[in-house]
Amino acid sequence: LNAKEGDERENTPPFLVTFEGSARGLHFDAVDAVFVVGRPSSAASYLHLAGRVGRSSADADGNVVVRPGTVVSVCTKGSAGELEKWTKQIGGTMLKEMIV
Repeated sequence: LNAKEGDERENTPPFLVTFEGSARGLHFDAVDAVFVVGRPSSAASYLHLAGRVGRSSADADGNVVVRPGTVVSVCTKGSAGELEKWTKQIGGTMLKEMIV
């Protein structure tokens, strides 16, 4: 999943496909986006999944740095209201609806 310098996978963007239960306890540095497919079981679970992006770290001077990130939630129209409520609870921005 994480290619090291000189590894043939070095220039391949890494990704992980998993489900809600197996994502617990995983930590990856520099996650730019998380795609949540379906409605998570709870607000706490959604926060955990969404929290894979924007993780804070320290720079060389010890200052806290929070990375920007994007969470894309793919769900039914009925679940969108709940996800929007959870997003506001965790300090996220408004959801944008796309109908495909």
